[in-house]
Amino acid sequence: LLGYIKPYKNEIMIGGFGAVGMTLVSLLPAYISGRMIDNIVKPFQDGKFESQEAMNIAWMVIVALGGSYLIKEFFVWLRLKKMSIMGEKIARDLRRDLYNHLQTLEMDFFSSKQTGSIISRVSSDTDRIWDFVAFGIVEVSIAMIMLTALSGVLIAMDPVLGIMMTVPVPLMIFAIFKHGQKMQRMFLRCWRKWSELTGVLSDTIPGIQVVKSFNQEEREMKRFNTKNEKAIHEFIGVYESWTKFWPGLILSIHLVMMSVWIVAMPRLISVSGSDGHLTAGTFVSFLLYMTMFSQPIEIIGQMARMMNRATSSAYRIFEILDTPSSLKKTGNELKHNIKGEIEFKDVIFSYDGVRNVLKGLNFKIQEGEMIGLVGASGDGKSTITKLMNRFYDISSGQILMDGIDLRSLEVGHLRKQVGVVHQDPYLFHGTIFDNICYGSA
Repeated sequence: LLGYIKPYKNEIMIGGFGAVGMTLVSLLPAYISGRMIDNIVKPFQDGKFESQEAMNIAWMVIVALGGSYLIKEFFVWLRLKKMSIMGEKIARDLRRDLYNHLQTLEMDFFSSKQTGSIISRVSSDTDRIWDFVAFGIVEVSIAMIMLTALSGVLIAMDPVLGIMMTVPVPLMIFAIFKHGQKMQRMFLRCWRKWSELTGVLSDTIPGIQVVKSFNQEEREMKRFNTKNEKAIHEFIGVYESWTKFWPGLILSIHLVMMSVWIVAMPRLISVSGSDGHLTAGTFVSFLLYMTMFSQPIEIIGQMARMMNRATSSAYRIFEILDTPSSLKKTGNELKHNIKGEIEFKDVIFSYDGVRNVLKGLNFKIQEGEMIGLVGASGDGKSTITKLMNRFYDISSGQILMDGIDLRSLEVGHLRKQVGVVHQDPYLFHGTIFDNICYGSA
């Protein structure tokens, strides 16, 4: 997947700059608020500032706060614009490469996969990748930067309270990681069930005329509902696991915050100037930072679920992309203009590698000769025509075209010279003219 991100390094750099800028600027309001209490409000209450003087300073601070919010929103806009567009482009590239690779695969691949499963990988799985690339990666990165920055700020403000807040964080992230591994396995099962569900649709909708002809609507409804229930059962399992883990994580964050309050209160109400005294402004800043501290952990937890979904989708996508064509090609195939002589020599062929459909088949067709293949259903008549087009490679023996081994001929050039009328014609969506001209496009 990193190979698809690399071409957009400029977008990543600009989006990353926006993410870092947004994170750093987000730290300013809490600090400014604390300084306002300690340096303006408290001195004014102690009679060190006149009312007008305090208001003038306060207005300057408020303008600074407003400026920090505007700058933050600019960085947010910059990040969202660059990363969301980049995510769409990566999804486009994945769909393009996935579809292009599908065109290079041979019939044995498609006969072993459900159509619905392939369609869901090209459409739904690439969309989940976009969602994760556009938002997941950036949000996790921002959360980690924010946690690091907040940890440093909190420890600098008050070492004792800061350490109390930061020490449990690695344990929480480790718990999220371990739970994420479990979720990834569950999501894989979910997508398999989802593929089975879409497989029913891809079978039934194109074959609706057959369903209607044999009055099998009730049967198809039951078949779909069975797959639907199995899919929802897996998805419910995912959310049951998530809803058990998530409240416990949030509760642990709240317990840490409560412990900070317990330790801070005696210091807050102690005599000013005494050892360990905590000023109101410092504590207000600390509270605001503490509230911000919980947000990145929550984001990492939420993004972990998104990452698991994306990882499962990436696995399904690259399972196809990493599948090589079953036809063995040397790159030196001949572009031979066929005259028409065809010979099968001791041809053995099996679809599944176990049961041989053709066993030592021998025959020869002369150039210009017209023949008919006659036999019972399943005897291998259609298989012979598929082998002539090299939809499959034979297990052993030879198929010769004008005395040249079929495996030595360039596949595309060969198929352009062979006219095929399928026993089950398929019409593409479009005009009759478009379908007639399809082979010559």
